[in-house]
Amino acid sequence: MDKTITRFEFGQGTDLAEIESTLHLAVLAVEGLHGEARVRLEVRYRIDTPTTSVLLDCQTGSGRAVARVFAAFLTRELGAEGYRVRRLSCSRPEGGCGKPRCASCPRSGGGGVR
Repeated sequence: MDKTITRFEFGQGTDLAEIESTLHLAVLAVEGLHGEARVRLEVRYRIDTPTTSVLLDCQTGSGRAVARVFAAFLTRELGAEGYRVRRLSCSRPEGGCGKPRCASCPRSGGGGVR
């Protein structure tokens, strides 16, 4: 089963602390829909400072909901041109598929999503 990762990419001058605050707000909004326990169990993300990006695990319904709310908040804050979104996948996230730049593989420099 492929693990779907959504990568939100930002320009080099972007304040990642502000971006992370926006992500936390998106998580809080989704908790209102899905419940705190479910979101805590299902939503995983990683702030990747070297690439100025956020990696979000979208394999679950809660993860996909956070991605949609986060994108809406980012568009409101930064404008549609203020960030880019890419969908990535890994067929073996537990051991790593070894693909170059795979977001979910520790072996390929992606570091894995936490």
